[in-house]
Amino acid sequence: MARTRIRSSSRRRRRLGSQRMETSRISASSTGRKKLSLRKKRSRMDLNKAKKYLIGGAAAAFVLLVAVLLIVLRPGTYIIETGNISFSVNSTGVMIRNETLYSAEGYRKTEFLAEEGQNLSQGSPIADVYSSDYSEKDYQDLKELQEKILDYQQSNAQTGIIDEDMKALDEQIRNKTEQIRKVITREAQGNLQNLQREIAQLMDERANIMRNASLEDTQLSEFYAQEKELLNRIQNYKKTIVAEKNGIVSFYFDGTENILTPGNLDKLTVKSINDIVNGKFTDTMEGSGAKPLYRMVERNEWYIALVFNKPVPEFENQGQFTLSFSFGNDYTYDAEIFGHYTDAKKEIYIFRSEEDVDKLIRARRVECTVSARYTGLLVDEKSVKEVNGQKGIYVDYDGKKTFEPVIILTTEDGKALIQAANEDSPLHAGHEIYR
Repeated sequence: MARTRIRSSSRRRRRLGSQRMETSRISASSTGRKKLSLRKKRSRMDLNKAKKYLIGGAAAAFVLLVAVLLIVLRPGTYIIETGNISFSVNSTGVMIRNETLYSAEGYRKTEFLAEEGQNLSQGSPIADVYSSDYSEKDYQDLKELQEKILDYQQSNAQTGIIDEDMKALDEQIRNKTEQIRKVITREAQGNLQNLQREIAQLMDERANIMRNASLEDTQLSEFYAQEKELLNRIQNYKKTIVAEKNGIVSFYFDGTENILTPGNLDKLTVKSINDIVNGKFTDTMEGSGAKPLYRMVERNEWYIALVFNKPVPEFENQGQFTLSFSFGNDYTYDAEIFGHYTDAKKEIYIFRSEEDVDKLIRARRVECTVSARYTGLLVDEKSVKEVNGQKGIYVDYDGKKTFEPVIILTTEDGKALIQAANEDSPLHAGHEIYR
């Protein structure tokens, strides 16, 4: 009985121990789950806090950015920038050269020594012209008179007037006369101007001898006067025309040379320009009796007169433009505005160029494109205002809204390319301007 109680007591203690251990395990497990749940709650709380901080920070940054923009860029303003705009317009018109027209009267034949478009210096030979009143009889009369002079000198050798020097001069004059005749009639080559100078010197020398003679012979003096008259007539039969100034020579004429001159630029009308363009002009040299011989053209001064239906604002800038003529790709020149006239409700613009006129030496009616590429400050066209007749923009200078006068170079697609009207203006790219 006692043994049975001991065993029962022992089994009871083991069951109690097992129950305690199970209870401990359950308790520990429950505690662990509680701790895990707590950690998860804390983690979710931390994440929510981080999200709140992030959203709050972003909102604060946005508010700050808006505030900065409101401070830097006030409503209705923007930053001005540098830009480029190209401009071009087409028209027809006439060309005006700085040229001098030379005529030849009383000559029936011309031999040109210079070539069309040749660049000549002053004194260069241009042409030989032959008079219409030359006759072989004048030369025969001169020969007979010179023989008469020689006979008279030989007959009066004892008078003291005639000496060996006089005879030698007469012989030289006769020889020089023959040379001149051969050059004029093209029997021989020679410089007519030099021969004329040489015979004139010989005749002056002979006249001096006569004046210094102790006795005066009226008959011989009369012979010499007749000889000089005949010789002048023969010499004038052929005349060498030389350039009176430097320039380009041309032998082409269109009849407008006396109208289209630099001195007549302000007299041009829309009708006169259109008449010339359409070939309906009156030749100014027709019926005048003066036959044009050549024209001498200034190399680096010429003008173009173009007609437009309305004013071209870009032409008021007084800048440099490019003229591209329809003659070909290599007919492109720089020019500037020289004048502007209004006539018959249309606009006449005059362009002046200092480039070589060489290839345009015969141009008169022209078709061309006027173009330019502008660089300046690019603004909205609506930003340009007008105050008391002056165009300008409103600029923020150190927080003060200031009217800045400007020049509009050109416009395109709602944009205006401008530059400050005053050279000392502080306006530049990066300034804030008002719309």
